[in-house]
Amino acid sequence: MLTAAFTGMRWEELVGLHRNNALRERRQRHDGGVFTCPIIRVDKEVGALAEYYARNEEGKRKIFRGLEPPKNEKSARDIDVPPFLAELLEKHLASWPYDYVFCTPTGKWWWRSEWFRIIRPAADGRDARPKARGTAVKEKWDPIMPGLTMRDLRHTHDTWQEQIDVRPVLGYEQMGHKYPGIKGTYRHPTPPMRQERIDGLQELYERGLKNLGWESVWES
Repeated sequence: MLTAAFTGMRWEELVGLHRNNALRERRQRHDGGVFTCPIIRVDKEVGALAEYYARNEEGKRKIFRGLEPPKNEKSARDIDVPPFLAELLEKHLASWPYDYVFCTPTGKWWWRSEWFRIIRPAADGRDARPKARGTAVKEKWDPIMPGLTMRDLRHTHDTWQEQIDVRPVLGYEQMGHKYPGIKGTYRHPTPPMRQERIDGLQELYERGLKNLGWESVWES
């Protein structure tokens, strides 16, 4: 959820993210030195998990699930990651035994329907349920953000970019969109633009923790 909100990655990019692409490094010459920052790479060849029906050799419909190129050419990209998220991903990968960063507890790719089943009670809340045959007691959960979807988190990220004044040419790049017109050919993101975006996202996260009274979570 945090990675979706603070990177703007699509569902299929998140589920298809291999650990080898989760924490790479951007290196860009700047002011006589080299600007570096951690990145998540959406691979141009196998950067997204595809799910669709296809016909087998016998003509029968069968669900296909596998890694394919992302949505379009611009969707293959390197996404700059703020420090807090880089640290969380590093800790996650240190104890995560599977190749894919955001897979099921048994190392399988999530089905969209299964993830939807999990996110709905977390976001919308649920009523308590007594123990019944074959099911355990379920405690009541208060709603966190009713109606929240993964697409909403991607939209939130783009809105945050506007809020923290990310330069359009960089904002388009990070979302995997084509910058319109001739300016998309002539303009390119610079290291100071990238650092401003990273700092802005970091500040949003830390302010959120402070508003919730959770500063100790980050400090620990």
